[in-house]
Amino acid sequence: MSLKTKMALAITALVVLLVALGSAVQLHLAQAQLKQTVADQQFSLVSRVAEEIDQRIQLNQASLARTAAAITPAMLGQPEKLQAFLNDKYSLLLLFDDLIVVGRDGRVIADSPVMPERRGTDVSAFPHVREALEEGRAVVSRPFLGRVTRLPTLAMTAPVLDGEGRVIASLSGTLQILKPQFLGGLAGRKVGRSGHFVLVTRDRTTLVSRFPERVLQPNAAPGQNPVFDRAIAGFEGSDEGATSYGQRVLMSFKSVPSTDWVLGALLPVEEAYAPIETGRWGTVYYLLLTALAVAVLAWLAMRRVLAPLSRLRQHVVEVRQDHARKLADPVLGQDEIGGLAREFYLLLDELGQARDDLGSRIAEMESIFDASPVVIGVVRDRCLIQANRAFERLFGVSLETALGQTVVGYYPTPEEFADFGQQLYPAVADGRVAHFLRRFRRADGTLFWANFYARQIDAQQPQRGIIIVIEDVDQARHQEEVLRESEERYRQMFENNTSIKLLIDAGDGAIVDANPAAADFYGYPLDTLRRMNIAQLNQLSVEEVRAEMALADQQQRRYFNFRHRLASGEVREVEVHSGPVLLRGRRLLYSIIHDITARRRAEEQLRLSAKVFEGASEGIVICDRNNRIMSVNRAFVEITGYAEAEVQGRDPRVLNSGRHDAAFFANLWHHLKTAGTWQGEIWNRRKGGEVYPEWLSITTVRDEAGEVSNYVAVFADVSERKRNEEHIRFLAEHDYLTGLPNRSLLHDRLQQAIALAERNSESLALMFIDLDRFKNINDSLGHQVGDQLLQEVGRRIQACVRSADTVSRPGGDEFIILLPSIETPQDAARVAEKLLESLNRPYQLGGHELVITASIGIAVFPEDGRDFQTLVKNADAAMYYSKEAGRDSFHFFTPDMNARVFERLSLENSLRRALERQEFLLYYQPQVDMPSGRVIGFEALIRWQHPQMGLVSPARFIPVAEDSGLIVPIGEWVLGEACRQNRAWQEQGMPAVPVAVNISALQFRQPQFEASVERALAESGLEPAWLELELTESMMLHQGQGATDLLDRLKARGVRLSIDDFGTGYSSLAYLKRLPLDKLKIDQAFVRDIASDAGGAAITATIIQMAHNLGLSVIAEGVETEAQLEFLQAHDCASAQGFYFARPMPAADIRAFWDDRR
Repeated sequence: MSLKTKMALAITALVVLLVALGSAVQLHLAQAQLKQTVADQQFSLVSRVAEEIDQRIQLNQASLARTAAAITPAMLGQPEKLQAFLNDKYSLLLLFDDLIVVGRDGRVIADSPVMPERRGTDVSAFPHVREALEEGRAVVSRPFLGRVTRLPTLAMTAPVLDGEGRVIASLSGTLQILKPQFLGGLAGRKVGRSGHFVLVTRDRTTLVSRFPERVLQPNAAPGQNPVFDRAIAGFEGSDEGATSYGQRVLMSFKSVPSTDWVLGALLPVEEAYAPIETGRWGTVYYLLLTALAVAVLAWLAMRRVLAPLSRLRQHVVEVRQDHARKLADPVLGQDEIGGLAREFYLLLDELGQARDDLGSRIAEMESIFDASPVVIGVVRDRCLIQANRAFERLFGVSLETALGQTVVGYYPTPEEFADFGQQLYPAVADGRVAHFLRRFRRADGTLFWANFYARQIDAQQPQRGIIIVIEDVDQARHQEEVLRESEERYRQMFENNTSIKLLIDAGDGAIVDANPAAADFYGYPLDTLRRMNIAQLNQLSVEEVRAEMALADQQQRRYFNFRHRLASGEVREVEVHSGPVLLRGRRLLYSIIHDITARRRAEEQLRLSAKVFEGASEGIVICDRNNRIMSVNRAFVEITGYAEAEVQGRDPRVLNSGRHDAAFFANLWHHLKTAGTWQGEIWNRRKGGEVYPEWLSITTVRDEAGEVSNYVAVFADVSERKRNEEHIRFLAEHDYLTGLPNRSLLHDRLQQAIALAERNSESLALMFIDLDRFKNINDSLGHQVGDQLLQEVGRRIQACVRSADTVSRPGGDEFIILLPSIETPQDAARVAEKLLESLNRPYQLGGHELVITASIGIAVFPEDGRDFQTLVKNADAAMYYSKEAGRDSFHFFTPDMNARVFERLSLENSLRRALERQEFLLYYQPQVDMPSGRVIGFEALIRWQHPQMGLVSPARFIPVAEDSGLIVPIGEWVLGEACRQNRAWQEQGMPAVPVAVNISALQFRQPQFEASVERALAESGLEPAWLELELTESMMLHQGQGATDLLDRLKARGVRLSIDDFGTGYSSLAYLKRLPLDKLKIDQAFVRDIASDAGGAAITATIIQMAHNLGLSVIAEGVETEAQLEFLQAHDCASAQGFYFARPMPAADIRAFWDDRR
């Protein structure tokens, strides 16, 4: 290929490369901008479509809300009018496929188009209907499959409100998602030529897709399409990604604001970016045309430019063929080619001059050859052909004698010559320089060592011989032998030494050599260690090394302290002794290394021991073998008050408190001498005279000969611990509230009193006291007032007994008194009378005046028991007898009382199993509107059908249930059963009336009480309006704001609330006025005597009037006579219950009673 062609191609390639780079950059920028433009256009499209869908949803919701607002309560009561109203809503029917009106009970009242089988259907199970009815707000349902059409469907629901804003019904409209009038057109709508739209919910349910089978199915699973996952999470915009079927598409997503829907537009990237691909191919075609044009133009230009160069080439050929030919100077131009020709003619002149100089230089080389101190010669066919004068000096033979002769005689023996020849000729066969260290023989027969170098004159023509160079090294070799022996001695000393030794390059820190001891210490193989750098071992930084070297220089020490890391990773403290050595011109550091880790640890341990000694919180005393104080720490000074100087040299007896006798110390020293240690509690005296307890440990320290060298004592002041132990012991044996002895301490004292009484043949009494109706005070006034009352009762009891007597509070409202050494039981009776009188006096507590009584049971030793358990059990039985006898009294134990206690325990045990065995049942007493005689409600009353005892009266088992806490599960059962029964009556066609359920104070205080009411209503299906909760005054008046909030929530739920037995508690009208009550119930204690007792009649009339003033209804209970009825009617009490109307009856009899009343 010619030069002009090559240059034309090079220029073309360069131009094309520049143009291609510029085009590529421009194309890349244009491509990115075009891609963004396409993405923005597609996002704009999906935003417009999303806005259209949102406007359609808002239109439907607004139209539905306007129609719902036009529905009045009167329409709901007249289904025909409501149906006509619905049928007139033509514009609404254009927006929805179906319309239904649902009542408050969740049943369909009216619909359009009319479907008779749909009327009365319960649709409350649909979430959108239930939410609209319960929360009073418009709801858009989740997409679902229509029950009849089996097509994807969407429902919108708006609440229907009365004049006060309460939800009374709901209006729902349904529309098929894929109908063309709604979203059906979106499925077939194209994005570009082959793209499509997709509409999904936030939970990935597909609403619209070009694949009909995917509607209402989950779209791409999480992680399958990252761009789609971002859109579900809230991303709005465009991005590239792969669909679930693997196609690369440009995706644009936009949320529909009024719903939880996301609209997406998907367009295949090959279609989206088709203009970009077209532009790319146009650029390629442009480049090809440009390259062709540039190539043609470059070739023509080069042809013109290089024409003079062709002529110059011809001239050069002529000169090469005839070196002596002298050519006339051609006419040369001034361009680069003309310059090249001129330089060529100058080169010819210089070559001629070089030939002349070469002869002179050859003569110079021959002089140098002869003057060389080493032998240089030529050997051919084992004969010396040529040599310099150095040959004569070295071998002692003249050149005239040696030249042309064999060289065998210059070797020690002919055999060595032959053997050497076998080595030499192969070594130089390929033209290399061969080197040997050989012995040679001089003319006088002496042998010497020399370096022998040889090379063939011409490797292609071996017959021309070899050039040899012989250098006398005999003296140098002798010196090397001496040096080698010296180095060997050093090596032996270096390697066999047990000290750690390293040779380190002073410049770069490389480890030049190391002995085996170093390899053993560092844990590296010797070869590895010799290839390492000292920086790999030394853990100090460069700055720290410099600082250590400066410190060593300042302290005038010849060693350095470093930290070296071993192969195992362990870091050791080392002391490095280092000095400079010069080896073969190389400056090295000869370092001897000592491991001082153990020494440093010992030093650190000593420093730590000193710190511990001085910083310990316990006092430490070190004595010599004669028990004289040598040293004490700071804690000793702080605890004893003695300064160290005051006690040094003295015997520790300076601290003696005098509380321990000589035998104590004799035992201490005996144990110390035999065991080497002693520890225990001891009392010592401070400098100020205060005696204090300490826990002391003494240890004997012996020297290497086994003789005592020191005594070390460590002690701690345990005064605070002693006080804490006393306090803990008091808490363990006394009641925390009253400070009285508890059951444990009472047991100990009673055991001691029994033992003393047996020894002295005396009697003692045990009195069991229980406060009457203390639980009512706790429930009504709160635990704080109850606690204050118990403390005051404890003080009054203590004031009534002797100092030798024991007053104990085992728990709750119970107290036990131990009266030791009584002469007769009458002594205990007098104490009991004194107690009753004292306890009956009024108590002023928390702004309340309280009166409380007590029931006392007495058991006497030894007649009623000879041990703790028996006496307590029998005193408890006697106390229960006092309660059954009317309270506020005392009784001595008699054997028949145990039978009563056993009966109560048996009743409690049976009560615990009654719920499991379904032994409880409810009776219902009607509540009557007196003017009309109409039944307006029932009160649920519990009965217990015991398998052996028959029907047990509530008056007998309710107190036991309250005392044992069983009233809570029993109350929850009553609540659930009453709701279930009332719902059953309603389903049987009986008119809906409320059922009243009594709530105990303990049940009302439970945190889960509200939840139990909700559960009873939910499980029974009863509307809250048909449940009435009867609460007592006492349980609400002192429960605080929490009770008021709870009642407000129940009232808001629709539950009715009434006060039971009104007038018998601690009434606070101001507080009751704030409660969300519906009814007051007059206690039968007032109703019983209203015809004959003017006071009771006045109270009853006042309660009725007060209830009317508070806007509450009122009902009287216990009405049994015509006179009571007339009085109540005369004072405007409209409702009553009692035997006059009907006795409580089982649920099975209510239907017959109801039919008779009608």
